[in-house]
Amino acid sequence: MQINKVKITEKEIEKNCLLTVSQTAKYLNISKKTLYAFIYGRKLPFIKLPTALPNAGARKQYDQYRFSVFDLDNFIQNNRVISFDEGIKKIKLPY
Repeated sequence: MQINKVKITEKEIEKNCLLTVSQTAKYLNISKKTLYAFIYGRKLPFIKLPTALPNAGARKQYDQYRFSVFDLDNFIQNNRVISFDEGIKKIKLPY
């Protein structure tokens, strides 16, 4: 059994490109199972591609998802927990 490894090159990662589920999981350094939990919980912005026409074959049809690198970077920034020292620096004392 051969496992296909997903490689993401810098050329592929541009702000306007869309990543697949495998590429996104690798980009976020999470499992695909966790990524699907984010999708179903709508915790992460995604694009749902239309599936094939009904009765297109005996194969089961799966939804396809794509993710914008720009949205992923925003997700990372919005879910970043600041350190205690950073929090202290942001507090403006009245004196």
